[in-house]
Amino acid sequence: MLKINGKYTTAKVMTELLEESCLAQIHHFVNHQSFTNPVAIMPDTHAGKGSVIGFTMPLPSTVIPNVIGVDIGCGMLSFNIGKDLKMPLEQVDHKIRQKIPFGMSVHEKAVIHMESEFPWHDVSVLAQKFSCAYGERFGVILNPPLYDMNWFMGKCDSIRGGGVRRFINSIGTLGGGNHFVEIGISEQGDYWLTVHTGSRNFGKCICEYWQGMAAKRFLKESKNDAAAEIARLRSEIKDKKVLYEKIKELKAKKKNPGINLKGCEWLEGNEASGYLFDMIFSQVYAEVNRRCIGEIICGILDLSPFEKIETVHNYIDFRDLIIRKGAVRSYCGEEMIIPFNMRDGILICEGKSNPQWNFSAPHGAGRVMSRGQAKREINLEEFKNQMKGIYSTSVGSGTIDEAPDAYKPARFIEEAIKPTASIIGRIRPVLNMKDSQGGSE
Repeated sequence: MLKINGKYTTAKVMTELLEESCLAQIHHFVNHQSFTNPVAIMPDTHAGKGSVIGFTMPLPSTVIPNVIGVDIGCGMLSFNIGKDLKMPLEQVDHKIRQKIPFGMSVHEKAVIHMESEFPWHDVSVLAQKFSCAYGERFGVILNPPLYDMNWFMGKCDSIRGGGVRRFINSIGTLGGGNHFVEIGISEQGDYWLTVHTGSRNFGKCICEYWQGMAAKRFLKESKNDAAAEIARLRSEIKDKKVLYEKIKELKAKKKNPGINLKGCEWLEGNEASGYLFDMIFSQVYAEVNRRCIGEIICGILDLSPFEKIETVHNYIDFRDLIIRKGAVRSYCGEEMIIPFNMRDGILICEGKSNPQWNFSAPHGAGRVMSRGQAKREINLEEFKNQMKGIYSTSVGSGTIDEAPDAYKPARFIEEAIKPTASIIGRIRPVLNMKDSQGGSE
């Protein structure tokens, strides 16, 4: 374990296997005024866009949308679907791709009647529980919005991401990058269906909208502060040469404040609560997306799931008020799933409620190569050889950045999680499906 001390907080990094860019992001966070609570970084950590992956911290009074990122509520839903698939894997792959859009594609016709079938009541209950928890921690009363179809339509208009219809038709779609559909076999001989996806373009637009609001406010405040400071200098300094030098120093200080805030501007007050309530909806939207995909696939297979485990890893947990970016809840009595890569399958684990880990565990194996590096260095034939015995139409040049060698070794993660999780089962993949074009996380 590494301990990184900063100006505002300390980060415990549960591994020493990390690249320089990852280390730089952690240093940036612990020296940023919005990171004031104890930070725990999971062993699958690596550098990410906007935030280090594997980040956990109790929620402060200010929030930075880019920390959770654009795929709000991303997670995995696993179903135990019994001991018989009823059809060949090749046929399963073909039928799933016929019914589930991958990549940037969406359904031509909605798979859910948004007004009558979306769980509006569940969103409202979750928001109310969050408001109570937030009030207990910060002594501030938050008033949740009325979540309904009118709220959703207004939100779609304000975030401008393709319109209401596209957001509705995105439910029941997988996306690209590291998102996947996988069928595997447990040690007991049961087949498990796992769906890994999130809030699609809706969550992306929510993040970008609120991060944009934070950036605009910071720019306005910076200009106002600079103007006020210059006015003060003009009133106090009569020597024009001295005044010129002081103004020059002020502008240089504003240009280089000591820490780069670009992309890490924060929200507070009403703006923070606005983002948090939008995030609550986005998390439920992501859950509904996974559920719809699972139901469609179970319909294809003519199977009914009799056991499920859902594990979310890009979110603010509104039960314990912990931020988790590329990390999952880990509490005694609660099951979680931790996937490795396309070849090595999934662990079923139970949490240990370890406060040193912020009651968290890694969300996967974690990258050891950036996508660009993987595309340059991983051999396609080796990738194909590694996937022998697993049916997949997703092994090719477009997904080489998802090859097993792009991720940390499974054994490393198994050893690293011992303080925070117990392994209670393993699922070996027999079918793996991704968007063939690859992409970003």
